[in-house]
Amino acid sequence: MARAALSGTNTLPPEVCRDLLTRIRWGIDTQHVEFDRTTQSPGLVYRLPRFLDGTNIAITWDAPMVGYVPSGQLGPIITWSYTDRLASGSGACNPLTHFASEEAPFTVETQVYATTRSLSRVMEGIRTSAEEARWEFYERFEPRARHLAMISSRKVGTEITDGVDRGGVVDDIELESIVDRYLLGDEDGPPARWWSLLERASGNLRPGVGDRLSYLETNVESTLDEQIRRKIGDPEKGRTIRNIHRRLGKESSVPRIQEEYRLHYPRRSGAKEDRILAALTVAGTANAVSFSHESPDTLRIASTDPLEGVA
Repeated sequence: MARAALSGTNTLPPEVCRDLLTRIRWGIDTQHVEFDRTTQSPGLVYRLPRFLDGTNIAITWDAPMVGYVPSGQLGPIITWSYTDRLASGSGACNPLTHFASEEAPFTVETQVYATTRSLSRVMEGIRTSAEEARWEFYERFEPRARHLAMISSRKVGTEITDGVDRGGVVDDIELESIVDRYLLGDEDGPPARWWSLLERASGNLRPGVGDRLSYLETNVESTLDEQIRRKIGDPEKGRTIRNIHRRLGKESSVPRIQEEYRLHYPRRSGAKEDRILAALTVAGTANAVSFSHESPDTLRIASTDPLEGVA
């Protein structure tokens, strides 16, 4: 299934995603802009692009993406680079004089300001636009996050039942709560992890990360999977323990699982007896369990003692 079709409708087309991430980064980078409010000289504000023109290829800059140059001064020389599977490039540009070219296929936005007071208003406008972009991105991405959570719930359910798809391991209300907590946080708790991830996606990432939307989806799916496992009591390394149990077959026992675990993962902890038993008996939450549409074969398989063969 293509990533763009995860939620059934594409609420985050590439051009929208690029625009929102760029505006978010501009807002963040205004915190690096300092100026003397007592001077009244005019000048030019510049905003560097996050992406090469018309592509999802991100540009890495060695300076904040927002800045200004007072009238009569030379603009800064800022280095840039990009790396993609099929192309790469690097160079330096003066944002006041840059024009998109084959070697540097990106466009720098500039805006004239008349006084320091108007410069302050420009910066405030950039921050306001960034805040709007954050919430628009959230609203557009939320259906994807819920779809990713549903997929993770079913994947976990299939995994803990030896490949039998009995649906998700948490019900709709529980799933909604998990997604809301991830995207919005708790009223009295720390800020939601989603917002810091979104900020990272708008910034300089390591070369070769690729499409920023895929980066977001991969990280969100991983975190939601972790939260779903925690909700049903699946211990850390539970998946690894179950894989070892399956490989051992009839020879499986707590001591044999511990032996195999230490053999393959000598530097890891996690194979204590209580953790092994929890991994092999974990199940969906009570509200998620429904037998109304199960076939007899599925019920028979699902009711098999998961500790069969374990001493």
